[in-house]
Amino acid sequence: MLSAAASTHAVLDVLAPAAFSTAPAASARPYASQAAPSPAAAPAASTSNANLRTRQQRPPAPAKHAHSGQNVQKKRSSTPRTPRRPPPPSAVDLLSEIRAASPSSRSTSAADAAAAHRAHNEAILSLSEGIAKRPSSYVKAFERGWLPLRRAGQAARLRSEDLARVLMVTTRHMQQHPDGEGTRWAWADVRELVLWLAGESDSRAVSDWAWSSLGQGWDGVARVVEVYELVARGEHLTLRTGDNAPDAAYKPSSVVFGPTQRARGRDEKIPVQLYGAYLSATALLRYRESPSSRASFASLIPSFLDPSVPPLAPILARHNHFSADSLLSRHATSARGFSLLFPSASPSSLESPRAALHEHVISFLRQASLAQRYYLRRESPGLEVLVHARTSFRKGQKDDALALWESVREAVESPPEEVGWISTEGWSASARDRLMRGERTVRSGVEGSLTGEPLAEEPSAEDASAGAALVDETAREPHVDDDGPTAAPVEAAAGPLEPLVPATLHQALVASFIAGFVRAQAMDHAHAIWTWLVTRTPPLSPGVVCWNGLLHGYAARGEVAAVESAFADMQRAGGEIEPDMYSWLERVEAHFAVRDPDEAMRLARLMMRDRRVLAERERAGERAWPETMWNRLINGLLACGRKTEAEALLEEMDKMGTPPTTVTINGFLKFYTRGSKPDLPSVARVLKVVSDHGLEADVFTFTMVLQALLSAGMRDAVARTIAVMEQARVKPSVTTYGAIINHLARSGNSEQLSAAVQLLDEMESKRLATNEVIYTSLIQGFLRAIRTTPLSSPVAAENEDGQHPYCLAALTLKQRMERRGIALNRIGYNAFIGAGLSLHSEWGTELAVRLYAELKRLRASGAPNLDRNMPDGESNTVSDTYYILLDGFVNMGDFARAEAVVREMRETGFVVRNRGLQRLVDRVMRRGYGY
Repeated sequence: MLSAAASTHAVLDVLAPAAFSTAPAASARPYASQAAPSPAAAPAASTSNANLRTRQQRPPAPAKHAHSGQNVQKKRSSTPRTPRRPPPPSAVDLLSEIRAASPSSRSTSAADAAAAHRAHNEAILSLSEGIAKRPSSYVKAFERGWLPLRRAGQAARLRSEDLARVLMVTTRHMQQHPDGEGTRWAWADVRELVLWLAGESDSRAVSDWAWSSLGQGWDGVARVVEVYELVARGEHLTLRTGDNAPDAAYKPSSVVFGPTQRARGRDEKIPVQLYGAYLSATALLRYRESPSSRASFASLIPSFLDPSVPPLAPILARHNHFSADSLLSRHATSARGFSLLFPSASPSSLESPRAALHEHVISFLRQASLAQRYYLRRESPGLEVLVHARTSFRKGQKDDALALWESVREAVESPPEEVGWISTEGWSASARDRLMRGERTVRSGVEGSLTGEPLAEEPSAEDASAGAALVDETAREPHVDDDGPTAAPVEAAAGPLEPLVPATLHQALVASFIAGFVRAQAMDHAHAIWTWLVTRTPPLSPGVVCWNGLLHGYAARGEVAAVESAFADMQRAGGEIEPDMYSWLERVEAHFAVRDPDEAMRLARLMMRDRRVLAERERAGERAWPETMWNRLINGLLACGRKTEAEALLEEMDKMGTPPTTVTINGFLKFYTRGSKPDLPSVARVLKVVSDHGLEADVFTFTMVLQALLSAGMRDAVARTIAVMEQARVKPSVTTYGAIINHLARSGNSEQLSAAVQLLDEMESKRLATNEVIYTSLIQGFLRAIRTTPLSSPVAAENEDGQHPYCLAALTLKQRMERRGIALNRIGYNAFIGAGLSLHSEWGTELAVRLYAELKRLRASGAPNLDRNMPDGESNTVSDTYYILLDGFVNMGDFARAEAVVREMRETGFVVRNRGLQRLVDRVMRRGYGY
């Protein structure tokens, strides 16, 4: 029996930690995150609505908690016949045992244990009230809640979401009372809470704290640096060890709580938002120093390449509410933040200094991100910047390319003590250098980009690379941008570079920007780059590579007159600006672009007799014409429909000492297999060339063969393709099969989807090791095809109850992969949920809701790889899943289910962090539902 003093707190005892029972670990659960219940009632149970759980799934509490208002002893005595097990000790008994284990407290009485128990429960109630009521209370949440529970070693029992709210309340209190210990807060205690949260898988709280601290003056800036350095050393993980750790009295298994409570490993990257806040703090401290005492920016670059730090690109994205630019404006460079940093500044003239400080920090982050990209490819520094620029232009992202160029220009123009780190010493030497850092062989279409004049679209540029890497969006975890899911950012270099090769401005890089802007009809930007080069002191005279970039831009647009004019200017300039082979080829390409193959080939023959071109090749020790030249001429002829001349050029190429390669052959196959009626005789002739020359056909080669056979209506196309591969002595591997399946699945064509399934059947029959990416890419292929094959189409019209055959096929594939022990990841579940809702049928909606519930159950059980590469801070249901659910329900007009989703977001403590999702939430709220 409890003492009289203890009985007065009987209801508080309901909240006793589950650790004080002898139930298995799987029955334990964290403390509830809702406000504390009324003293007259037991804690409320979780509710559900419209098949959507509105709270996180949790195992049931021990039975004695469910009957807290009854006489437990009486209930036990009425149990019929079954042998009684020894009753589990009460919370007070177990607390007494824990306290008795300490040498200093072996004589603790039951009354003292009961008092400690009550104090423990009071701390829980205080913490809940402190974070739930408005206004929130720092004293209740931190001093009377967190600190007593931390001293009792029960930190692991508190949900990270609740502790995040405690930290938020504490941060607000620190902002209002910046004097520290004099206002009843101790930095050492706050720092420990920050480090504890840094060890959780959900890192949003620490990142939010860091950015907020930047707006608390120089003390706040120093605290950000201090915490980051502790996290970088792993102190946030060390905190969880030792006899006096915050979780010393209870260390749960990560299997119990799943990924929400699991600590990050040492090999994982530091959260990008925390790293961005730390670099912003570093930039602020540099701003405070005099320029003469600052370390050079180049000396800081190795730290940006550390394998533990993340790429900075995500926080530099424009139009993002949570970008570094926006966060700085709200904190460090806000009016209040600036006044704390520089209290002596005149209030009437703050705008200009604030803008200068803001630009200083953003420039620092921008250059750190550029340095990460510059040194991403260890074997060829700078190449990744060039490829990124070319990719931006190819995708039509002209503004992104311009921002990248401005970063490059800033790195060249700024002094070293600011953000300057790219020199121009190698400019003249790179005037005719096609490749950067001596890299002589760059495949897949990158070679041409290094000259500022990319090659014509070669078939292996993108198609073959898909087979080599097999990295589909199914294998990547997207993060939600302002308007929905987008691709993941590029990863930083795998490790530091020591010593670093000094960064230099290469003409090939500048040429790519010139070519891209000309091709995008942004002549003002191209002209600005050219003017910047020639007006510098000393000037950077454009070499042949830069001129070739200009020629390529004009040639890609088919502006023959502009190409001829620029070519004539090069000839008149003479000396170092004389046209080389690539200048001539751009001239040839211009005529191919306007479908004038006769003039194009006439110019090509003139080039092959030009004495200056021949002399240059002789000086380079190259006797035969390179494969690049022949491929461009062949592709130009094929594009103009001159296949006979192209085949004759192939024979000439071989006779003149340049044997064809797989890239050359794939160019022919791409031409012969296009359209609905492939040229099978020509395909056969090309494959004979492969056999005669002993070439190693790649994935693209056999994909084109398979597509040709499918287009010809051959039912056994898959079997024939495999037979051809075996005859060519190419043993199909998992990568080969996977690349072809991925290529076919992307088409959305029913015949090609069927062929992809046949290939999967072949893999399984041969007992080849399949993988998650192969199944998921095929599942996505079927689900994407639903958009182009609606229920009203002949393919789907016979199905009842809105069951789309492609969706059924995808479900069958899901079952097949699960039978082989391969689990579907979050990306696959998202694809199913989106496809089900897109059907606008009851069957599709029920399917989406059922799979969403399955996804949540798997996450609650801690299923491995479910949320692989999950973005920072997404520890419960991630943004992309909520986005897909809300978007589907809103488009269907099903605002009842949309309300359930919004309510779940609210009750699980989810924080909306992108404007696309926020717009959907706002739309639901306008219909009368709150968030």
